[in-house]
Amino acid sequence: MAAFIIVVVCLAIICWMLVMPRLQPRQIRRGGKRSSRASPPRNPWRATTIAHGSSACAAARAIEDERFLSGQAPRLPLPGCDAGKCHCRYVFLPDRRALEERRAMFGLNADLFAVNGRTERRAPRGRRKVDATGGTAAGLAYDDLKLGVG
Repeated sequence: MAAFIIVVVCLAIICWMLVMPRLQPRQIRRGGKRSSRASPPRNPWRATTIAHGSSACAAARAIEDERFLSGQAPRLPLPGCDAGKCHCRYVFLPDRRALEERRAMFGLNADLFAVNGRTERRAPRGRRKVDATGGTAAGLAYDDLKLGVG
């Protein structure tokens, strides 16, 4: 009788070992209580709005057209919601930025400006005549270079 129980226990352990690898990790962990904390947003600059149904509360109508960053959107149900069952939901907006960086376009514009022989007007300039010619005396007349003698 004891040998029969040992065989049954061994078969049960073998079956358990064969079935466990097939279970997904999510199915194994499912027994515990789930956390209600919000996960951090994937893209912190992603915009969202709050969509509501036709029978929305006053709190939802007050922020109807507002856009929020995903991390700063208010939690649902909204504070002050008087609906028995809240039908509000988040609507994630597409990113308005293009895939290419806009900074590259403005840098190219500045480079083309310099290629055409124009000077950078944003550069700091001095108050002397030599500073107006780019720091050289080549563009100045002889009278401009005279030193004040005596």
